[in-house]
Amino acid sequence: MKGKIIVMGLLVILLFSSLAFGFESHNTNGSENKNVKGYASHNVIRINSNADFTLQNGVVGGSGTQSDPYIISSWDIDAHGAGNSIYIGNTTAYFIVEDCYLHNTSSVSYPYFESDGITLYKVQNGTIKNNVISNNWNGVDIYYSQSNVIENNTIYNSENGVYFWYSNNSIMNNNNISNSWEGTILISSSDNVIENNTIYNNTDEGIFIYWNSNSTVIKNNKIYGNGNGIFLYSSSSNKLYGNNMTKNGIILSGYKNTFTTQDIPSNNTVNGKSLYYYKNANMNNATTPVNAGEIILGNVTYFRIENLAINNTFVAIEIGYSFHICIYNTTIRNDGYGLLFYSSVNNTIENSIIRDNRWYGILIVSSNYNVIRNNTILNNGRYGVYIYSGSYNLIYNNSFFYNHGSGDSYNSLHLQASDNGTNNQWNVTGIGNYWRDWANNNDTNDQNGDGIVDWPYKIDGTANVVDHFPLKNTSVKLPPLPPWNLNATAGYGYVNLTWDAPCGNGTSSITEYKIYKNGVFIASVPANQLYYNDTNVVNGQTYTYYVTAVNSIGESAKSNEVQATPGSEIPEFSTGIWMAILIIISLLAVMRFRKS
Repeated sequence: MKGKIIVMGLLVILLFSSLAFGFESHNTNGSENKNVKGYASHNVIRINSNADFTLQNGVVGGSGTQSDPYIISSWDIDAHGAGNSIYIGNTTAYFIVEDCYLHNTSSVSYPYFESDGITLYKVQNGTIKNNVISNNWNGVDIYYSQSNVIENNTIYNSENGVYFWYSNNSIMNNNNISNSWEGTILISSSDNVIENNTIYNNTDEGIFIYWNSNSTVIKNNKIYGNGNGIFLYSSSSNKLYGNNMTKNGIILSGYKNTFTTQDIPSNNTVNGKSLYYYKNANMNNATTPVNAGEIILGNVTYFRIENLAINNTFVAIEIGYSFHICIYNTTIRNDGYGLLFYSSVNNTIENSIIRDNRWYGILIVSSNYNVIRNNTILNNGRYGVYIYSGSYNLIYNNSFFYNHGSGDSYNSLHLQASDNGTNNQWNVTGIGNYWRDWANNNDTNDQNGDGIVDWPYKIDGTANVVDHFPLKNTSVKLPPLPPWNLNATAGYGYVNLTWDAPCGNGTSSITEYKIYKNGVFIASVPANQLYYNDTNVVNGQTYTYYVTAVNSIGESAKSNEVQATPGSEIPEFSTGIWMAILIIISLLAVMRFRKS
């Protein structure tokens, strides 16, 4: 009988607990109701240590271990205009906040980090998933925290959707973030992963990475309808790939930043290295204001843009105050400019299609030593290439069709390019450009059959230059461009060289790299090896190195030169030095013995 009473008592306790967790609801006014969405109402939750994971703070299960995390689930938490819906701080226990409706915070009260749907402050090992978070200052605020997961949440109508502040090594996956000012912000937050999210219709940036937020992977996100898609400012070593953006794609900006190169992610099958790497994305139907574009680079070095399709924007790619930008195998078809360069040096455009732009295909302003080669420049409303100002730019082996109103027959009023700069070259080593109107002018304009039209093609503009070797046909085989960014590290008895792959492989794949020391060839390495260790050196002697790339057509020009002096490490002592040391130690020992 006593046992039955105990069992009945336990059943009553379980029934009461079920009522408490499943049906009883407490809002901030103390009244009882049930939310229309099926969540049970709960007061705002504040957890400030591992000890605060309690029943009163909404914990419905778990013990806080990795295999059995605390569970906070199925609550409707209306902050009624002040405070956080959920605040969790100073914890290391494992926990999950899931299937909650968190809403209506508005006040900001430092240092309590209020006004967020959910705040994590100095937290590790948290997971926030499957929640609906709306009408807050920040939907999710992650502050001085690390190793957390934010996944499968719907976040909308907030000042910021997800906000990382000095928070690292977290994953933000499969969230739907919309109708906020900023979709996602990272400030001084590194080594995070942002993937498979849908971020749309936010007033300013979809993703804003700011102030030393480094080494974050941003991949496979759908980003559309935002003021700007992705804005990277004063940050380095972030990797972007596989994103799909349909408005104001990516802006990279900063003040005199030189970004360190990183390896390309393994699933991008190209050689070379890059810091910010944008690859295999489609950007369509963008609507951008004047002086904005799909991709904007400011004060950026060693950046690769490859395999993109950019359609219907105002300016597809805008590059300012930047160096060593590589645009390769990219198709640009826009409502305004195709490519705009201003105050930028040593950049390359190769193997790309620039077509159907309403204005200029490529516009160069105050930019020098850039290379434009092996591109198809087609049916642009104004000049295919317009050098407004700039010097020592090389334009060769491009195919120009129907730009500036030109047709199959030559008309001097419809020249396809213009040059107002100085010392620019429209042909290199006997190779000019293919001009459809000039090459097709008649069948006898290459009387010696060398593939060069017998008369130079006039370039419009104040520079009064011509293409001395206009091509009769579009196909000319090219060697690679030079390798990029050669660096040397010297040690005792060695010099280690590293470099980046060229921007352009030419008209066939690279087969090898050749290494030169003091102007003399010393070694070659295969195309997939971007380093060489030279051990045939004399310590204390300075050496000068450069590298070239080779394909089936020939060898590239040389890379940048670097100097290195091996022997900076402390050498091993010789036998004589060891003998001297032993004699000194012996003398000291004798003197100490006599003194004692």
